[in-house]
Amino acid sequence: MKWYERQKQLYAQKNQPETPIPPQETNTVEDDMEAAYREDAYMQEAYNSMHTEDVMPEPEINDSQYNQQNINSQDYQQGYQNDYYTDSFQTVNHSETDKTTISKGTVINGNVEADGDLIIRGHIKGDVLCNANLSVYGVIEGTISCTNAFFDNALIMGDIGCSGNMEISETSTIDGNIEAYNLLNGGRIKGNATVTEAVHFLATSAIVGDINANAIQIDRGAVIQGNVTIRQDVYFNEHNHH
Repeated sequence: MKWYERQKQLYAQKNQPETPIPPQETNTVEDDMEAAYREDAYMQEAYNSMHTEDVMPEPEINDSQYNQQNINSQDYQQGYQNDYYTDSFQTVNHSETDKTTISKGTVINGNVEADGDLIIRGHIKGDVLCNANLSVYGVIEGTISCTNAFFDNALIMGDIGCSGNMEISETSTIDGNIEAYNLLNGGRIKGNATVTEAVHFLATSAIVGDINANAIQIDRGAVIQGNVTIRQDVYFNEHNHH
């Protein structure tokens, strides 16, 4: 081969376009699936760790605890203070059978007598005699005689004689004299209160009248405008003052 032919061949090989290298095929679908599997396995491991180590099991609650919690929850929703119910005499516990209810909106002109439990949500214009538990959520214009009494959002215009325990909520008003064995008052009383044993005036209570009891407890905030007599013997040792 002559020299110029050799140079021509080398020139042709040098200027020949390079053959492009085909790109490698990547299995993107399989890679995505593998990444998703790894992420799911990581999240599942974290989920199992969180639920097996960090989370405490919920305590079991029996029916009695559940019912008591419901009672307490209802008490709070009605707007009463916690100490009102913990110190409550729990005077009224109505049975499902022997009770009479006077519904809201009912007006009775005359006296009402009941041998069993009596619940009054209406308006009574007359005297009320109940030989058991009395609960009043309405208005009574007349005297009341009962065993145990509970007044909630009630207006009483007349004297009350209660041989047992009496409980008055903060939304109730009594315009008359009161006689009871024990008295827990959170409302307003315009009249004298004569209590055989203990009387407790809550912070929301007020009385314009005299108090006569064997023992008395007055919370800060209660208003008492009248004389207070505690029936306890008091002895003075005069020999120490010489």
